[in-house]
Amino acid sequence: MPVKVETARSVAVNDTTEYVATLKSRDSAVLMPQVEGQITQIYVHSGDRVSAGAPLMQIDPAKQQATVNSQEDTRAAQEANLKWARQQYERASTLYSAGVASKQELDQAKAALDAAQAQMRALDANVREQQVAASLLPRGGATAGIVGDIPVRVGDRVTNTTALTTVDKPGTLEAYIYVPIERSSQLRLNMPVEIVDSAGNLIAESRISFVSPRWITRRKRCW
Repeated sequence: MPVKVETARSVAVNDTTEYVATLKSRDSAVLMPQVEGQITQIYVHSGDRVSAGAPLMQIDPAKQQATVNSQEDTRAAQEANLKWARQQYERASTLYSAGVASKQELDQAKAALDAAQAQMRALDANVREQQVAASLLPRGGATAGIVGDIPVRVGDRVTNTTALTTVDKPGTLEAYIYVPIERSSQLRLNMPVEIVDSAGNLIAESRISFVSPRWITRRKRCW
């Protein structure tokens, strides 16, 4: 029988492994609401290009407005307290000038007036802050960008920790590759990386620029 004979030779064999990568923008801003409330309107869709500071959603700030009203009531009560403290100081000052009140009584009245004025200034600042927060709309970042996924819908109730969406600035993308811990010891900086699509076509070539460990706790059963 005919047999094909070839000469053995040394060739380089690439040791490669395929992993799923996630592409992320290097300049991405996660938007969260300033107030707690219910989403009443969404002005944009995923993929829309928005200018810097453009309004993205409308949130009904009913709870925030209630907080504003409460702060304003507290301020009104403190304003009456400040007026009374000022009158007490003026009275103590007059009595001290006439030699009827002691220096200690005058100092106590002055300290009460200073405390009332300081509390009044703090309440004024708090009321202004709450009023501004109640009027804010979720807006885009400091620069123009592209709206990412919008996980919330009209009618959803959100808090100041709810991620509304992201605004990504067009430009360079980073590929995040999650490697099993069993292969982590083989990772090295500057190792070559090929980005391919679902059909295996090469999209881009790069190299590992950083390695960030993320440990996963596993339960162990003992018998």
